Amino acid sequence: MDNDNLYVASWGAKPKQDFTTGTSGNIKQISLKTKNIKTLPQNNRWINMDGIYPYAKNKWLISDFIKGEILLFDGKGGVRRSVTTKYGAADFYYIREKNLLIVPLMMDNQVVAYTFE
Repeated sequence: MDNDNLYVASWGAKPKQDFTTGTSGNIKQISLKTKNIKTLPQNNRWINMDGIYPYAKNKWLISDFIKGEILLFDGKGGVRRSVTTKYGAADFYYIREKNLLIVPLMMDNQVVAYTFE
């Protein structure tokens, strides 16, 4: 969330029993003033988004539950893999002062930490 918008990471539509989906997830930008909803571009990359964290202005860290990745998303379509975790990477927490990502691995009943810069 920033002063004007709420950002929501979506999983994707048509979920299956194995948690895969029929469509990619995406980031929605919701105007707090007008309530307009905009889908941010991601260059056709397939992502099952679980967690989202504001990293910098117009940049977010997102987790891909299925691929087990933490990605840096720039809101203009740029997405790059930053950390490879494991299947089940869920909502996470970023401790900026320590450059530390805390990631629960839901399918392994574990919590892991990664250095992120």
